[in-house]
Amino acid sequence: GLISLRYLMVFSFMLIAIFSVFAMTRGNTDIDQIVASILGYGPVSFNRLASILAGKMHYEYSPTMAYILGNGFSNIVFETENWQIWASEFSSTLQAGLNDNYIWGTMYGYLFDGLGFLSIIYFVLFGVFIGGVWKGFCRGSLFGLIFYPFLFFCLLFFFGTNYFISYLPFYLKVIVLIVSYEVLIKSLGSRIVRVKNV
Repeated sequence: GLISLRYLMVFSFMLIAIFSVFAMTRGNTDIDQIVASILGYGPVSFNRLASILAGKMHYEYSPTMAYILGNGFSNIVFETENWQIWASEFSSTLQAGLNDNYIWGTMYGYLFDGLGFLSIIYFVLFGVFIGGVWKGFCRGSLFGLIFYPFLFFCLLFFFGTNYFISYLPFYLKVIVLIVSYEVLIKSLGSRIVRVKNV
């Protein structure tokens, strides 16, 4: 119990510190505004989640699967732009009678709005996937070492948006490049060894 409380306190401190650094890098040095941002994008996100679960709030582009399959899918199939999806979240929040300065509905909220209770299956599969990547990370596999920090970041910002979907295409490209580089280096290394042994 005491250890869990200690971890919770450390985790909360880390979140506040990270968010404060992000706020300051964006030019926001006013302490009152930083505190307002921490509260607005932290606990208030769960207020948005409650509104989504109660059926009082819906994001305009949820039916396009943009929050489930990524903006790229929505861009192609429904001819939308990323900025349109982002801008619609402000009006969706306002229509629900909430402060549209804070639009995040948590990672689960975005998915629930599009999938309903099927989102539970999504998160079960997501958890299994993270567990597999964690094992790879512990074994020192290249995929695990590269991909797990990204997944950790996604979980760290669970209260915000679905970063896993938003940045997955870019991150996969990075992984493909790095893995291809490693395969190339190993291939060249084995050829050099063979030449030396001849």
